[in-house]
Amino acid sequence: MDTDGNAQRPASPWVAPEAGSEQPGGDRRPPVTTRRHARPEPTVRSPVPLRPMTASDMLDGAFRVIKLRPKRVLAAAAVVVVPPQIVLALGQGGLDRNPFAGWLGWGSLSVAGSSTVSSWGVLAFLAGTLLSSLSLFFLGGVVTAFVTNWVMGQDITARDALATSFRRGGPFVGAWAILLVPKLMAAAMCYLPLLFFVALVVVTAPAITAEGIGPWEGIRRSASLMGRRYWPAVLVVFLTYLVETALRYSGLLLGLVTQLLPAPADWIGLALVNSAYGVVVQTAVVSVSVLLYLDARIRTEGLDLELQAADVLPAGA
Repeated sequence: MDTDGNAQRPASPWVAPEAGSEQPGGDRRPPVTTRRHARPEPTVRSPVPLRPMTASDMLDGAFRVIKLRPKRVLAAAAVVVVPPQIVLALGQGGLDRNPFAGWLGWGSLSVAGSSTVSSWGVLAFLAGTLLSSLSLFFLGGVVTAFVTNWVMGQDITARDALATSFRRGGPFVGAWAILLVPKLMAAAMCYLPLLFFVALVVVTAPAITAEGIGPWEGIRRSASLMGRRYWPAVLVVFLTYLVETALRYSGLLLGLVTQLLPAPADWIGLALVNSAYGVVVQTAVVSVSVLLYLDARIRTEGLDLELQAADVLPAGA
């Protein structure tokens, strides 16, 4: 009871990322706020039912995440995905064929004694590859911001989602740097070890965003959640990889067509194709990891029951 004699509702166990405060590194619980009044009526419907999900539910739900607010989701994703793709296209297109290369004074390197590519083109390709992998963490933050708010019945703008993601920039960079070497080692052996490794850390970005924790805590939190549901997580990651590969090959055909265009239209076209692919397909792939995070918390921590109880139980229950 408050000072006016009115009954207070219990605090919600999980709020949208931007609505909470930073949590200590060791606290794995999401931010908690105390509300004097009941939660307002939902302004948007969740893209997925708040219940345990199957692999097909997650794959279908990933595209429903985009379709729920396509302009907002894709606009926010473009801010994160497009810049690295432009850098990557500059390297893939060969900056020695770029008319700006000579003006900038970029040199060239001999390749197999028969052709030359810009030395800065090689650096652009490497930088674009690294930035592209890092952008997946920020994209995960964007999608997590949207989905967690929608699950709570609240709507947010693209700017709100980007702000939530960029506030987690430090932990994202830290987690990306920590996981980079193990991922490269697993990929160097073959893609099978990489699959088993990724299944453990796939929800690192959603955990960092939703729970406000640091890079090490995010990785451990992901391993803890996925370790309890490891083989289903492996199956979801594998099916997502198959879908992504099929879509990537369709985009590859368009990329080959751009190589027939004269410079600089070839690398500009390549940047457009890669950007369009990244905005749509990578957003869907990252959405799967966010739904995998929700599913793990629903199954192992009863997140759905906690959210329902916050709305129906009286104070002090």
